[in-house]
Amino acid sequence: MQSRNTDALQVKIDELVRATKGVRLALLNLEEMRTNDLDRIK
Repeated sequence: MQSRNTDALQVKIDELVRATKGVRLALLNLEEMRTNDLDRIK
């Protein structure tokens, strides 16, 4: 159940990010980024 809730929440967050004007596409997949790339964004 928790995994389903987490997946649903992620879909909602992704949609909000996509709908936000001027969002950088790279931010949509932060979980897949290498640690050093993620550190640069912070």
